[in-house]
Amino acid sequence: MIFGMKSLVKALKKRTTAVFFDLEGTGTSHEIVEIGAIKATLKPDGTIKKVFKPFHYYVMPKAKMGSYVSSLTGLTDRFLEENGIPFRVMQKSLTKYVGKDYKNAVYFCYGDQDPHMFIYSAENNMDASMEEAKFVAHHCFNFLSFFSRYVTGDDGNPINLTKACDLFGVKPTGKAHTALADAYGLMNLYSAFLEKTDLVASEYRKTLFRGRGLPEPFRIVLARLQKGESIDLATFDNILKESLE
Repeated sequence: MIFGMKSLVKALKKRTTAVFFDLEGTGTSHEIVEIGAIKATLKPDGTIKKVFKPFHYYVMPKAKMGSYVSSLTGLTDRFLEENGIPFRVMQKSLTKYVGKDYKNAVYFCYGDQDPHMFIYSAENNMDASMEEAKFVAHHCFNFLSFFSRYVTGDDGNPINLTKACDLFGVKPTGKAHTALADAYGLMNLYSAFLEKTDLVASEYRKTLFRGRGLPEPFRIVLARLQKGESIDLATFDNILKESLE
């Protein structure tokens, strides 16, 4: 198990239930309009032991969808009025779906926006439980943040879920920007990250060579190493002196 996997297992804090989820929301109030989630049990090494039937609902927001988000997701105000359930009902259904491990599960998301959407939805639905919304939001594991320590784009920036799945050979299970398809994508990316250790190591090397955020001397050293040069202490001292001139 390479360092990245050890770090991931440590971050899970021996929790054995995971919920991989994705949300779609309105363009203005950022209320949840669709949720897709998959519950899974984990082995001690973090790999997936069992996958349960998925959880999927459309949710009625108080605000309008917004034209941009509608074009991105295909969801419309009329569709949600006809097919959505109240946010409070979705909350209760999610609690029931996760079951006895609800309080001890780790909730995986890709990015930092989804956790906040639970709180935004509760703020706009006074009959919902803010306590439960905050609980889920505060127990989310942002896999993008972890993943980006080791894998980045050519510019050194984080990559979106679609590109990450492509890189790791994860086949889509549906259209992008649909909550359940993206939840499956996240779960399968998580598994691929644990399984494809050589690929992770290769991408981590590229990420380090990009040197994003590193002081100039280290960027120079990494660039020379990438070209196959040998760097000893005397060479490094010269690089330091040159960077101070």
